[in-house]
Amino acid sequence: MVERLKAVTLAKHYINICNTALAQHRDEFPYKQIIALLDKLYSGETLTFRIEDEKGHAETDVTTRFIDGQFTPIRVGEHDPDAHFVLHRRYLEEVLANAEEYTQHPAKLDLSWLHETLRPTHC
Repeated sequence: MVERLKAVTLAKHYINICNTALAQHRDEFPYKQIIALLDKLYSGETLTFRIEDEKGHAETDVTTRFIDGQFTPIRVGEHDPDAHFVLHRRYLEEVLANAEEYTQHPAKLDLSWLHETLRPTHC
């Protein structure tokens, strides 16, 4: 039986995969534009992700920042965030299981969480 990874571990791997994919494709369309948009909207801001299980229950919160085209290392918990987002465990597991595919083809990364900002009272 495969061990179920902790939500924090999944989030750390996901952020690493996103960073690798964006770094490898940073000068290509549309990633150059995506990075520019992230920089414009969130540069230096504190971003908290709520990791939800299959039933929509919060497992944990993790916090990062977006600086110079990359996400900073994950910190556990909510740390005075400027924005809140939701990531789903099943999706994080899918990305981790297929890390090379997502790194080589970042268009497969679902960045819809950028549009699913939560109000701080919901986290």
